[in-house]
Order: sequence, then structure tokens, then C-alpha cells
Amino acid sequence: MVIRLFLIFNLLLSFTVYAQSNQDKDQQLIYSYLYSKQYDEAKLLINSKFLTAINPSRKVIGYVYLADLYGEINNEEKRVEALTTAQKIAQNTNHPLDLAYVNFGFTRYYFHLKQDELFIKTLNQTIKDFSSFPDEDFILTQLYFLRYNYKAKKSLENNTRKDAFLANKHALASKNPLLINFTFSNIGYYYKQKFHETGNQKYIDSAYTTSKETLRYAKLIVEEKVRDRSLIVYNLNQSSLSAFLEEKNNSNAVLKYSNQALDIANKYTNFNNFKSFIYNNIGSDYQSKGNFTQAKKYYQLAYDLVEKDSELVQYQIKFLGNLAILAEQQGKIKEALDYTKQEKELILKYNQDQFDNSTKALELFYETEQANQKIQQLEETNRLVKIQTYLYVGISIIGTAILIILFYNLNYKRKLNVQREIIEDLKKQHLL
Repeated sequence: MVIRLFLIFNLLLSFTVYAQSNQDKDQQLIYSYLYSKQYDEAKLLINSKFLTAINPSRKVIGYVYLADLYGEINNEEKRVEALTTAQKIAQNTNHPLDLAYVNFGFTRYYFHLKQDELFIKTLNQTIKDFSSFPDEDFILTQLYFLRYNYKAKKSLENNTRKDAFLANKHALASKNPLLINFTFSNIGYYYKQKFHETGNQKYIDSAYTTSKETLRYAKLIVEEKVRDRSLIVYNLNQSSLSAFLEEKNNSNAVLKYSNQALDIANKYTNFNNFKSFIYNNIGSDYQSKGNFTQAKKYYQLAYDLVEKDSELVQYQIKFLGNLAILAEQQGKIKEALDYTKQEKELILKYNQDQFDNSTKALELFYETEQANQKIQQLEETNRLVKIQTYLYVGISIIGTAILIILFYNLNYKRKLNVQREIIEDLKKQHLL
């Protein structure tokens, strides 16, 4: 009976130690915080629930998400440091799930570095690894989304449907409303792209049906800021869809959804990327209606909001391009030329910065890899030296034991010989 209880206890402990991501609410909350740009809250949770945990497997997960956090705030050095720490712990535990989490972290990192070969190889292996464990749909959703995102950005990769639907399938299995919400949003985007490619109205109808699911699951998200970000995305999607739905004769449809998104975004100080995108959408709507004055006003608002933000240079380029097109459409050629020059300068600077950052990141990555290899070589050498030392000590102990045994054996024989000699002498003297 005691043995049976002990086995049950060990089984429960193993489930606690290697908790599946579908049931890991702390891990899911970290993901939500990163999604909604709540970096301080994410770091606090990572430290309190993972990095300070006794169990090394929790530490591995913590360092992988800490690497994601540093990726969000563009701290490459800290990101690599967190990943390599996770890797070292996982190599010590040598548990397949710990190693899979490390690969999960490196998959994201390779995607960021645009190391396509490493990314695809590690991604496919990580999908295979997590698929071998039960209840890992939360992680598998993210992996299939990464593959979908990768294909969507590659002009030669047009088979995004499979990964979009696989991500959604695993999101539904995970029962995480945020993942379900954004995977339905991705499917809606897929349908809109198919409509633009084919002109077939059925794709717009499918996108509209999907958007209802997006809204339904957005409302189920508990954390307010996470829910609000999802609602902003929903309203932006509805804004772009409205021209093709039953509301297409309603000239205020785009403005209605855009203003709903803006009202939510205005609640937060770190949602400027969303606010600028909303302003841009409103400007585009006014431009399509021929209201160039209002179009310029909102395009300018969009640009002004991100002009000083070095993290949103791509937005600046897009908005300057829109201002240039608008000026050209109005016949203001000099103004259009000025905007185009600014746009070109930003593109050149952005490309150079991207190149420099990528080069620096790659250098850091390879330096870290070389350092890791050196550490592994030294650890292996140290291990062999320890084994050699243990062997020497063992041999010395055995040798000493043999000498002691020989000494006692010889001493015993010597005593026997002495006793025999005494007996022989006594016999000769006829005393025995």
C-alpha cells in the first residue's frame, strides 16, 4: 500500500515538474503581458514564478520567455544571454521537454535574425518534439503561427492556409482565448488575401464569418489591456472589410470601426503604433472619397505620432509615402518630391540600421556559440580529468589494500614458519 502511494505521488510530481503548457497559467499570462506590451509585469512574473523556482525545468521556461522579453525591447545581448542560460540548464537536466523549450526560444531568435535555414530546421524539429508530448497545444499554436508568418513574408511561399488552420486548431485545443482570437484573425487575413488574388466574393463572406469568432473570443480575454489590444485589431480588420460587406453602401463604416479602435487605443500611452495606423486608415478613407484636406490631416497625425520613435521607422516610411501620393494626386509636385526625398532618406537609413543590427546580432550569436563550444570542451576535459583522478585514487586505494593484504599474509606465514621451527626444535629435544 505504501509503495503504491509512493508511486502515485511520484507520478503527480512528474506532472507538476513537467507541466503541460495548456495548463500552465503562469506561462500563458507571461505571453499575454508580452502581447500587450506590459513588460514590467512580464518580467516580475518571470522572476517570481520561474527564475526563482527550485525546479530547473521551470527555470528553463523562464529564461526562454525572458529572452522573448529582451527581444521585444531590442536588447540583443541580454536575449542571447538568457537563451544560453536556458540551454545550459536544459543540457544538465537532459530532459527532452526542457531541450524542446530551448529550441522553441532559438526558433524565435533565428526568425528574428532571418537565418532561414536554421529557422526552418529548428522549427520543424521543435514542432516534432512538442507534438510527442500531450497537452502542448499552447506552444504548438505559436510554432505553427511562426511558420505561417514566415511563409506570409516570403513572396515565393504561397501555401499559408495549412499553417493558419493548424495554428487555429491547436489554439482551440489549448482553450486560450487570446490564441484563439488571433489565429481566427490570421485566417480572416488569409481570406482577404485570397479575395484580392481571385476577386471571389466567397472569401470576403468567409472573412466576415471568421471576424465574428475573432470578436467572440476577444471578449473572453480576462486581462483588460490584452483584451483591448485584441479589440483594436478586430476593429481595424472590420474597417478594412467594411467596403466589401453589407455595409459597403454606408460611407461611415470605415470611420465607425476606426474611431472605435481609436477610443480604445487612447486609453494607453504605449499604443502609438496602433493609433498611428488608425489615423492612417482614416486618412486613406478620406482620400478614397476625394476629401484631400481631411486625408492630409490624418496622414500627418499618423506621421507626427511616430516621427521621433526609432522603433517605428517603417511606419514613418509608409506615412511619408502616403503623403507623397496624396500631394501628387493634388498636383502638388514639389511637395510630393519633398516627401519622396524624406521617404528615400529614411529607407536608406533604415536599411543600413537593419544591416548593422543584423550584423551585430549575428556576431554576438556566433561569439556566444563559440564561447559555448569552448565551455563544453572545457567541461568535457574537466569531466575526463575527474574520471582520471578517480581512477588514480581508486587504483591507489586498491594498490594499498593489496599491499596491506600481502603484508598481513606474509606476516601470517612468517609466524607459521616460526611456530613450525619451534615445534621442530622441541621434537628434536624430545620435549614433545
